[in-house]
Amino acid sequence: MKKIFILTVFTFITFASFAQLQIGPKLGVNLFRQGLSEQGGQVFTSAFIPGFNAGVGVEYTFGGRFSVALDALYSQKGGFTQSKVPLQFENVNIPVFYEYQDRLNYLNFPLFIKYYLRGKDFGMNLQAGVELGFLMGASQSKGKLTNPNDATDITEIQKSDYNLGDGPFDTYLKSDFGLMFGAGFFYEMDAGRIIVDLRYHHGTSNVLNTNLESEEVSNRGLSLSVGYMFPLGGGF
Repeated sequence: MKKIFILTVFTFITFASFAQLQIGPKLGVNLFRQGLSEQGGQVFTSAFIPGFNAGVGVEYTFGGRFSVALDALYSQKGGFTQSKVPLQFENVNIPVFYEYQDRLNYLNFPLFIKYYLRGKDFGMNLQAGVELGFLMGASQSKGKLTNPNDATDITEIQKSDYNLGDGPFDTYLKSDFGLMFGAGFFYEMDAGRIIVDLRYHHGTSNVLNTNLESEEVSNRGLSLSVGYMFPLGGGF
């Protein structure tokens, strides 16, 4: 699937380089959690944490109502995870409740199709596509262990960075793949177009370096971004 994505991106860039393009910066906020496998969901819960996204978008419009768009975005993901039951750790005498927040920083490349519901100066579009991400860094930003018999007996976990890759000492895999659905709004200006995109991201690949199905984790969440698109070659 990832090879098909890369080939599609290459084809888009090659084709669009000879056509009218729109390009511009984008900035926004994220709200993500970590999707858990069915077995993992019996032991843990994952809550949303905020983040941000920033980068640039390129779009090629064809047929009046359709366009193909590709973004390059720095995007913060992750989640706040809590155990439903006490867990036993090697260096802890008794089972404890475990909670932690993981922050994952990606370089994402969303590729999607837009269908425009046009107005004169203001309108909207519907979006669907895929997203390939490359993990640039990951850390456990905070966490704690709590004695189930004494809520005041808490051990704080210090912030630490994770190793990335698929080796025996790595925690998160370096790549991620998922689907996207959403809607966008635009407002025509004299020199360009203001855009607002709201998207749901549904990770389909396991991002945790594990061979156990019960520990599989995926990225799930929402992103809201605002941008300004400049037409190259004669306007919209």
